[in-house]
Amino acid sequence: MELLEAFGRSRPICKGNIRMSGRGMYVDCSGCSGEARLEAIECFNGLAERVIPGFSGDIILMDRTDRMYTGTPVEALVAISEIRDDIKTLEEGRGLSGLSLKDRARAKRIISSIRSKLDEDPYLITCNEKEIRTDISGISGKGSKPIRQMLDRVVEGVVRTRRRLEKESEASG
Repeated sequence: MELLEAFGRSRPICKGNIRMSGRGMYVDCSGCSGEARLEAIECFNGLAERVIPGFSGDIILMDRTDRMYTGTPVEALVAISEIRDDIKTLEEGRGLSGLSLKDRARAKRIISSIRSKLDEDPYLITCNEKEIRTDISGISGKGSKPIRQMLDRVVEGVVRTRRRLEKESEASG
C-alpha cells in the first residue's frame, strides 16, 4: 500500500475546505494542486496538520472522483496529528521550566531531533528508536518525569503507527 510511503517526508498545508457531517470528514480537494488521495505524501501530511486530534470516522476526499478512507489510514492520520500536537506543546517549552539547565538543553535537543525526523521521514525515528529512548532516559533531574513520559509517548506513537501501516501494507500486498 502506498500509504506507508506517504508517512512523512514533506509537510505542505492542505488547502481543501473541510466540512464535518455525521461520522465523516469531507475534504473538498477541487481547488488544490494535490492528488486528492491519502496515499499522496502531500495530502497525507497536509491533512495531518488539519485533522482534529481524536477524530474517529471516515475521511472523504472529494475531487473528480470521491475517495473514502476508513480504518488504519484514518487512524494513522489521527495518530500523526496527535504526535505533532505533542511535539508542538514540547517546542513551546511547556513542561521544561522545572528542569535543570542541562536537562532542559538535552530535552530541547531531543525535541528538535524528533521534529526534524518526523518532518523528513518518521521511519528515521523507528530506525533510531533505541538511541532516542536512551537519550530520553538521560533526562533525569528533578521534575523530569513528565517530559520523559511525553517524549516516550511521541516515540511510541510514531513506532506504533509505522508498524500498523506496515502490517496493513503486507496484508493488502
